[in-house]
Formats: sequence, structure tokens, C-alpha cells
Amino acid sequence: MGFSFEGTVGPPARFISTNFPNFDLLTLLQEVDRQLGCTTKEKIQKIIFLKDDGGLADLQIQYNSADYNDENLGLALMRKLAWEDSGLMATHQYSRLPSLFRKQGISKVILRAFVQQYVNMGVKKILLFAGLEDGGLVWAKLHFLATDKSDVDRILATAKVTLLPKQIRFVEKIYLNYYSQHPEGQSFPLYKWAELDFMESILRKSTWYGAVDLTNQQEFTNFIEHAIK
Repeated sequence: MGFSFEGTVGPPARFISTNFPNFDLLTLLQEVDRQLGCTTKEKIQKIIFLKDDGGLADLQIQYNSADYNDENLGLALMRKLAWEDSGLMATHQYSRLPSLFRKQGISKVILRAFVQQYVNMGVKKILLFAGLEDGGLVWAKLHFLATDKSDVDRILATAKVTLLPKQIRFVEKIYLNYYSQHPEGQSFPLYKWAELDFMESILRKSTWYGAVDLTNQQEFTNFIEHAIK
């Protein structure tokens, strides 16, 4: 399939089976290659990075076209699995599809394939940084929750100088309802803002850190309902 392994951790198969039990890497990579391989004519770099840093192992998948930085033509997929003190975490580091292949369901198929492996392995959380083209809106609609209040404050500030007063009241009500109950909260429901038509353009241009806690039944259910099905 053209993937290479990098890292100095011994035989890759043994490293993966030891540190990421129940991870069917081959099935995952076959799906990634099937969905993405035809979206670019550029050479694709396919690398699996393996690392063991003092007993906390991580694995990174990099699937990038040579022009991955091109906003319209670039192809990029970077995902990381890493053990932390609190458990196994999955980080969605970077994702881009060539513009001709967007809104065709490709991203959902790939996300479904990854989530299946996350469930198999017992991943605790999926982490991401929402950005690039429309990412701030897309990930909010998929029920990723904002983990950093400063990101939410920045989006609210933009809304206050962009929207009409009656629209701002709706936005502020959602903000106050959450933070009055969770002053240090790290799970702000941006999807509630995404449900407001007048917030879509603001969220499209926003950047924020988000997560889904797969051990939280409500978060997991909401995520599956909106991102996978």
C-alpha cells in the first residue's frame, strides 16, 4: 500500500499489538487509501510514526499529498494516538480534502473508520483544533465541545460586533446558561451556536480547541448521531 514505518521501537507489529491492543491498523489504512488515494494526482506521503517516550507510547498516521498546503488542491490527513496519564487519547491534528471532493461524504466515511478503531481500543477522548476551511463550523455541528473558554470568549466578541442586538441576546443566553453552571467548564456546546443560522458565518472563520469524551455517554451518543450516522 506504500506506507512506511518510522521510529526506533523495534518491530512495528509487536509495538502496535503491545501498546494499542485491538487496533486493526491494516483495515483502517485500507479504508483511508480507498477514500483518499483517488483525490489527488500528486505523490502521496504515507508514513506511520511510532514512538515510546518513557513508557507513554504514541502512533501518528500521516497521509499527505506533496501540495498539502494548497487550500484548493491539497490533501492531508494527520491523526495521533497517544497514551497519557489519564488514558489513551486520539488527536485529529490536520485534515484537508481537495475542493472538488468536499461535501461528498468522504470525510464521514473516514471518520467512521477511525471512530470504530477508537472504540475497539478504548480511547478516552478525541481532541482537535478546529480551523482551516469551515472547520470551526463543521466540527461544532458534529458536536465537538469547546475546551478553552478563551476561544469561546473570542467567538462571542466577534458576534457582538457583527450581529444585531436581538441576535446577540440569543448567543449570550447560551453562553451564560453554560458558564453560570460551569465557571471552569471545558465542554461548551458550540453546536447550540451552530444551530443559529446567523452564527454560521462567524463560526466558519473561528478557530478553537475541542474534544469529545467517549467515556461520557451523552457526549458519545450526540457525537455518533451527528458525526457518524
